[in-house]
Amino acid sequence: MRPDALRKATATAAAKTTSKLETRLSKGEKRNRNRMAEVGAVYDATPAMRTSADILPITDTKHSKTTPGPTAHNKWLTAAVLLDASSVIGQIFDEAERRDPEHIRTWVALVDGNNHQIERIKAEARRVRREAIREDGDRVMAHLAENPQARSELDEIGTPLTDLP
Repeated sequence: MRPDALRKATATAAAKTTSKLETRLSKGEKRNRNRMAEVGAVYDATPAMRTSADILPITDTKHSKTTPGPTAHNKWLTAAVLLDASSVIGQIFDEAERRDPEHIRTWVALVDGNNHQIERIKAEARRVRREAIREDGDRVMAHLAENPQARSELDEIGTPLTDLP
């Protein structure tokens, strides 16, 4: 990565470090030298009622008999290398707000676990006055995989009615 192409915070961190090799990074040496694109999407999807077995089938035979999941339509996508996560997440929420200004629909934000992105999503949700941001999707899926009968423990949009183990 060219030093002049780094974001300010990454460039500052890179300036404080030294390279093992003169002309390139050694194997595994990437810290403060690469730049990730921030990517976001907004789309519409009609909910599809499925069981945990539809999402995580036990065998290939059962996989062929599963109920298909929702299909995304009316997609909007953004990606930026020059903008930071805050700006891109702001754009995502602005687009969602434009599509649903009266907040009638259920909004879902999927994140790969980056704590900064999660905090930015929570801040944007507060800004547009959206409630409940759930971070327990992995726990819900694991609980359903282990206990298929637990579907009755979730409300109509998948929120646990009780605390999960």
